[in-house]
Amino acid sequence: MAHSTSHWLRSNNSETLNSKPYPQDGPLYEPWVAILSIDGPAVIDFWRSVADSRAAGKDVAQAGGGDSNAPSPAASVVCMPRSLLVFSDEAYTDYFHGISESASNMLGPQTINLEALSSLGLGEEVERGERRLSFTVRRVKGVKDPEDRLMTQVIIHL
Repeated sequence: MAHSTSHWLRSNNSETLNSKPYPQDGPLYEPWVAILSIDGPAVIDFWRSVADSRAAGKDVAQAGGGDSNAPSPAASVVCMPRSLLVFSDEAYTDYFHGISESASNMLGPQTINLEALSSLGLGEEVERGERRLSFTVRRVKGVKDPEDRLMTQVIIHL
């Protein structure tokens, strides 16, 4: 991340609002992202496909957050308040990431930062707070469209 950033996105979610899986962002962005968690813990899941992430979200919602037959995420990262998650390369280009709809997440073997969390362990629950505030930071590339116009001036609202 030697270059300066050019795209900041503020997310302010309630405990019942999920962060839908983000697809690969394509050629408009450099292949890295940084997520600065300000308020409220969350578990960010990484999925091999959008279909897997949607199946898991639907099963968890129907089961009331309980056990389901849905596929598990390939990896999960606990993001506590005042933490910074940076990922790039295959984690950015080959996986989808998002936060589940449930009010809590059980930490399983796919949770890759358990050793860094002295207060949490395998099988414990991370309760989502009433509010989650985070900033997602990226760098927009100078990509041109077929008519040789710079595409970084296009603003996309989701």
